[in-house]
Amino acid sequence: MSWFSKSLGNSQGSTGQLKNRLEDLKKPWKKEASPSMLQHSETARLAVDAFLEQGEAGYLQVIAKEKELPFLSTMDMAYMSQHIQSIPESPKKGLEAGLLRADSMDRESLLSEVTSGTYFPLMTDIDPPQLELGWPMMPSVTVLNRTEVSLYFQRDKANNVKELLRSLISKAKSVIAIVMDQFTDMEILSDLIEASNKRRVPVYLILDEKNLKEFTEMCSKMEVTMDDLLNMRIRSVSGDTYYSKAGKKLTGQAFEKFVLIDCEQVLAGTYSFTWLCSQVKVSGSFRNLAGGSFREEEKREPAPSCIRPISINLGGMTSQAE
Repeated sequence: MSWFSKSLGNSQGSTGQLKNRLEDLKKPWKKEASPSMLQHSETARLAVDAFLEQGEAGYLQVIAKEKELPFLSTMDMAYMSQHIQSIPESPKKGLEAGLLRADSMDRESLLSEVTSGTYFPLMTDIDPPQLELGWPMMPSVTVLNRTEVSLYFQRDKANNVKELLRSLISKAKSVIAIVMDQFTDMEILSDLIEASNKRRVPVYLILDEKNLKEFTEMCSKMEVTMDDLLNMRIRSVSGDTYYSKAGKKLTGQAFEKFVLIDCEQVLAGTYSFTWLCSQVKVSGSFRNLAGGSFREEEKREPAPSCIRPISINLGGMTSQAE
C-alpha cells in the first residue's frame, strides 16, 4: 500500500475545495464567495503525488475519493509522465545514476516527519556563476526619465518583432543578455555571433534546459563550435522542482523570454527564437526603453541550484553542474 493511501477519503463526505467553489459560483443568488486555494490544497498534493507514483489511474482514484475536480489536463499529465524522475535511496546510488548531489543527499529529509518536501524546492549555497565577460557599470543613483513602452506584433510584417530584435542586436554596444525558452533561429544566432566577435559585445544567453537538443542541432547544422563563441556565455536553466513524499521529483521548464540590450532597452513578450514564431505563430512583445527592473532580473534569473554551463561541438552539447 502506498504511503498516501491512508490519507484518502473525505471524512465529512463534502466535495473537494475546487469543486465546492465551482458549485457555489453556479448559484448567483449565493453572495458568500468560496476561497480559491487549490494550489495549497492537501487534496491536490495527494492527487499529484498519486500520479507521480501510480500514474493516471492512481490520480483518478484520489480525485474520486476526495470528490474533487480532475484539475490536471491531458497536457499536464503527458508532461509529467515524460519527465518524472525517482530520487535514489542513497547518495552513492544517486551519484552513480548521474543525478544532482542535492537530490540524493536529501531524499531522507523529504521522507521525514519534519518536512513535506513538496512545495519548497531544496536550496543550495552555491553562488551563481560570475559574469566573467563583464557587465556595464550602472550609476549608484539613477535619474528615472519618462519610460517609453511600445508594442510590436509579428503579424505586422512591416514592423515586426524579429526585425526589431535584429535591429537592437546590431546596435548593441556594451552587453546583450537573453533569456529564451526556444532558440533555433539561425539568423538571430548569426547576429549574436557578429555582435560578440566583430564588435566585441559580451553576450550572455540563458536557455531552457529541456530544449537544448534543438539548439544543439542548429549549431551542428551551422558548424558552430566554441571557438566561434569566445565572447559569448551560454548556460541552461530549468524550472522549479516538485518533490513528492513518495521519492519522486518533477522539474519544470523555463518559459521566460526577454532580451536586455546595453542595460537600457528591454524586449519581452511571447516571441521565441524559432522560424515558426517568425512566420506563422501569433506572438507579440513590448519594448521598454528604461530597463531598470530587468537589469537585476537578468543577473539573478537562473537559480543557483539549476544553472548549467554549456559546451558546444559538432557532435552536440553537454551539460554539467557548475
